[in-house]
Amino acid sequence: MATIPAHARFQCRWPVGYGDAQPADVDPAFFCDDNGYSDEDIVDIAALRVGETHTIVGAVHERHTITRLPDAIPTAASR
Repeated sequence: MATIPAHARFQCRWPVGYGDAQPADVDPAFFCDDNGYSDEDIVDIAALRVGETHTIVGAVHERHTITRLPDAIPTAASR
């Protein structure tokens, strides 16, 4: 399985009518089996470059987009 760097940040956008449908900024830990993301989804997300967007269409969750945001600046504690 692909590993997403810990300093990577993403924004998820869900369609109107799904939960509160507000964009959410998330870190790599969000993309896991418990949240309905497959190994294939995680590989696709890990391949995103800053500014690129990937669309997820799956049985577990509504169609939504994931955009790679600029990385968080690593701190001494996170290295």
